[in-house]
Amino acid sequence: MKLLIKSIIIFLITSKVFSAELTWDAYGYYRFDKIFDISEKRKFYTLKNKSVVLTNAGINGKSECGGHMSLLNGVDSGTYFICKMEDSNGDFNYAEFNTTRGESDSGIHSFTIISGTGRWEELVGQKCSGAYSQITGFNKQMEASYFWKGKCNIPDKKYERFINFKKE
Repeated sequence: MKLLIKSIIIFLITSKVFSAELTWDAYGYYRFDKIFDISEKRKFYTLKNKSVVLTNAGINGKSECGGHMSLLNGVDSGTYFICKMEDSNGDFNYAEFNTTRGESDSGIHSFTIISGTGRWEELVGQKCSGAYSQITGFNKQMEASYFWKGKCNIPDKKYERFINFKKE
């Protein structure tokens, strides 16, 4: 039993040792384009957002997203959206988001980088996590400001190739 516990501890420590962390911060606006009041308890929204994106690697840019949100009794019962993030070099990535827990004004989700150019090609298939929260409530145009934080644990060698990418 002690050997098993030691093995698990060593695995957990070394799995973090051989990975780097890429963090993301985004600040922007999102809006609900269409609102479907299905019933008193159930709502369905189509949404869009735009934001400024900053990373701990110094790779910054802008993002635009589109998708949908479904609420049942005020609780997120299914949010899905895709974002295109374009960095200051003109390279971009597409990421696919699925909310795992949330409400209309905050949530936690997983996301996967599904496509990219330049340095972002290195991260295609990378699974990550994130969370968002409203800064202001909705205005008359159904827009609200928000902030978002994301995190990807990337194998060291892959992260080094990502960071040291040189555009030709």
